[in-house]
Amino acid sequence: INAEYMGTLLTRNISVKERPERFIDIYSNVPLDIVFCFEERVYDHVLECVQLEEAHCEQASHVHIFNMVVRDTTEDAEKGAILCAEFLEQLITTADWENRVSEIVDLFKQKHGITLLHCLVVLPSRNVLDRFVDSSDG
Repeated sequence: INAEYMGTLLTRNISVKERPERFIDIYSNVPLDIVFCFEERVYDHVLECVQLEEAHCEQASHVHIFNMVVRDTTEDAEKGAILCAEFLEQLITTADWENRVSEIVDLFKQKHGITLLHCLVVLPSRNVLDRFVDSSDG
């Protein structure tokens, strides 16, 4: 990556967010039903965070995590944002979408010829975690 390209990326990022953000900092404080990623490495990290973060279990029972790989260029980011918005609009306007999410993902992938990953993480309830901790104490 050349210096000019890095400068362009940094300038764009500065205009989009105040500072670097850590997913776990947001996830620990805000209940999320859907998380959308644009890079497989980030998707894997989010899956790991969601599965390890017990604090969130008090607020939500499950989280849908999606990933659409988008190259880090302005043009691809704009296309990716449009596709993401279209997908999420289709998702949330579909009656009973949580039971039809696999179908919706498959149809969207076929329509646009893209890779779209989805994982549903079911979180244990707080009382299940407490029973696990109590039984492991002895």
